Amino acid sequence: MVMQTKHALKIAICGLGRAFVLTLPSFLKYPGLDIVGGIDPQEDTRKQFTKTLSQPSFSTLEELHQSIDYDAVYVASPHQFHLEHVSFFLKKRKIVLCEKPMSISVADALEMARLSDEFDTPLLIGPSHSYDESILQTARMIHQGNFGQVRMIQMLNYTDFLYRPRRTEELDSSRGGGVVYSQAAHHLDIARLLGGSHVKTITAQTGNWDPTRSTEGAYSAQLKFENGCFASLTYSGYGLYDSDELCGNFSELGFHKNELVTGKAKKTLEASLAMGLSEDDLKRKNSNLKMNQEIQSPDTHEHFGMILVSCDSADLKIMPDQLLIYETQGIRKIPFAKPTIPRENVFKELLQVWQGHTALHDAKWGLSTMELVAGLLESAKQQTIYTTHYQSPMRLDSLLKG
Repeated sequence: MVMQTKHALKIAICGLGRAFVLTLPSFLKYPGLDIVGGIDPQEDTRKQFTKTLSQPSFSTLEELHQSIDYDAVYVASPHQFHLEHVSFFLKKRKIVLCEKPMSISVADALEMARLSDEFDTPLLIGPSHSYDESILQTARMIHQGNFGQVRMIQMLNYTDFLYRPRRTEELDSSRGGGVVYSQAAHHLDIARLLGGSHVKTITAQTGNWDPTRSTEGAYSAQLKFENGCFASLTYSGYGLYDSDELCGNFSELGFHKNELVTGKAKKTLEASLAMGLSEDDLKRKNSNLKMNQEIQSPDTHEHFGMILVSCDSADLKIMPDQLLIYETQGIRKIPFAKPTIPRENVFKELLQVWQGHTALHDAKWGLSTMELVAGLLESAKQQTIYTTHYQSPMRLDSLLKG
């Protein structure tokens, strides 16, 4: 599919909540992108969008489509709406960048991939942490053969995810809630990229330990790859230990933390609820406020917790600001240049697709990750090993050419 390249990419936003707000600084800083409109069901959110960006906002998909000229859309709506919203725009032959996870079921992901093929229209899945510069650079070095065969991957992340303000469905795994859909998608994306081949099986356990927030708040999973590599992924969102301590005290978004405060998110949430505030309102108001905040440049690249990769000739520790290479002759350090634009690689790939090039994080990539999300939940529920069926070949050519 050949795209127009004579003007800036005109992009509409579908869903103006937290996901969009976190990515907004990237949209505003990256050259060659123009936000031209947005959609959201909440009137106050639409008003804030229009006030902040001086662009129109709408309450329905059709209203936006009929009212503005646009080339692509960023679908940042809640997970359960991804199939409906992505399908609408693919059928209009608009390039789609869809937030992870791709969907809340393998069947939905298969349909989205089918529509991308049928309408010959690109569908990208992101942002996810597999776009992080530290991950991409390390994956390139691994797959260029710098350290021999990749053998084992260890990943660990402890956050306060479960005690941030949540909409009702975000605490209901049947509607895409819990940490597996939102957070395991990051872990699985990164593991697949570093592992470099099909995942054959996944074995997992999940934790649901707070009856007041009864959903998956933790998981531990092991992946077995076709090339013999295996990966262990552990995540907790219960807000006590903060694994940013293992990552140079940098936050997930790349800002340095002066201190790590245990239990802060839970105490803050409890205080807000005691005042009679609803979590839906809290989350929306927080997002609206952040939409209008001054953009700050991060101190380093984003990250998703501690990552150790064992290869034949080296162990690699991926930090947000550097790669530490542990070899028999000692430790080498490869620094990563400080980012000038957060999430730059997401929009680099989006513009490349618009120019007619292939993408690493395409619909088949998203389907492969979505199957592993579903497989993790199935393995934990049934206490069995999940064997994969929809894993696509790794597009290492796209990775290696950068």
